[in-house]
Amino acid sequence: LVEESVGQLSEVLRDPSVAVRDTAAWTIGKISTFHSEIIYNVLGNYNEPNSLFGILLERLNDYPRVAANVCWVINQLAINKRTTYDSVNNVYRTDLDDSFCVLCKKLIDVTTREDADVRNLREA
Repeated sequence: LVEESVGQLSEVLRDPSVAVRDTAAWTIGKISTFHSEIIYNVLGNYNEPNSLFGILLERLNDYPRVAANVCWVINQLAINKRTTYDSVNNVYRTDLDDSFCVLCKKLIDVTTREDADVRNLREA
């Protein structure tokens, strides 16, 4: 049930209503807290604008209340990361490794927005 709802929630992140987008981002954050593996399974690539990852990055430019919840989603994914061992390169990897630089840039951009003090966005 939860896995099926994530696809719908990612679409709802583009709803015309700010309140709906805010609630969808918060819900994805809650799912990330307790079922991060489900989110990682459907996250997709940050370069794909219609993937959940692409939509989350897009929503970082949204109203502060939505963007703050998206920051929280990213935080929960980082806390609950999946780690795998790459025996070829003899290193441990996480699902966020390939997008680390992009995530850092986008999160820093959020802190420099004119409205970054609204809804504690800068702290998020």
